[in-house]
Order: sequence, then structure tokens, then C-alpha cells
Amino acid sequence: RTMLDPFAALFSRNLPVRLITKEALLFCISEVVSFHASNLHSGWKPLLGVLGNCADSSSEVLCEEGFNTLDSILRHHMNGSKDMFLAAVTGVTAYVRCRNDTLALSAIDHMTVRLPYMLAEDKIEDAKSLIVSRDKDKT
Repeated sequence: RTMLDPFAALFSRNLPVRLITKEALLFCISEVVSFHASNLHSGWKPLLGVLGNCADSSSEVLCEEGFNTLDSILRHHMNGSKDMFLAAVTGVTAYVRCRNDTLALSAIDHMTVRLPYMLAEDKIEDAKSLIVSRDKDKT
């Protein structure tokens, strides 16, 4: 995890980093996901944070590549960890408000189809603790 923390710091909204640098770092992150996903373990949280920060970028390249990497993670690399799931939800939520309508609609699809399916099918550890009971709201 600590290996990926500098990536998260460079993508934070507080640091002025050149766009070309962010694009290069995003390419590195994409490569890590493609070829080393099984070795990430606790590194998913900062990585998913970086991808969520890409949604707020004024760069179409960062938005699109960030979402494509996030989409790949959701489709192929979700490992059932509650922490990873919550970080993925945060990342997807960032794209719901993205200026690119296609990305926003794809993010909404993840929020309304893929993520609820994962919860309903017990694909996430301790998923029951994440589901708010409607019966509790009525009392």
C-alpha cells in the first residue's frame, strides 16, 4: 500500500502537477492493474482513490483512461474485500458527476447494476453490514 501512496498524493487536488506527468502516472497505474492486480492486496484503496480523482480532471484523457481502468477493475479484479468495494463505490460516484455524459452514464450503470449485484449475491465480505435494512427506517 505504501508504494502507491505517492501516486495518490500526486493526484490529490492540492498539488499542482503537470498534466503530462499525471497521464504518465495513470498509464503506470493501468499497467499495474493489467499485469499485477493479484499482488495489490491492500494497495487497491489508494489506487482507486487516484482513479476517482481523475473524474474531476479537466483533461478528457485523464477522465477516460481513469474510468476505463476503474471499469476494468470492477469487471475483472474485484476481490470481495469490503474495503476495496467501498473504495470502488467512491471512485464510481466521482464519475457519476463527470462532465463526459458517456462516462457518467456508464458510472450510473455500475452504481445501479454491477455494485448492487455484488452485494445481493454475497460477493463482498461482510456485505450484510453494508446493506441498510428498510425495516429499520420504518421504526
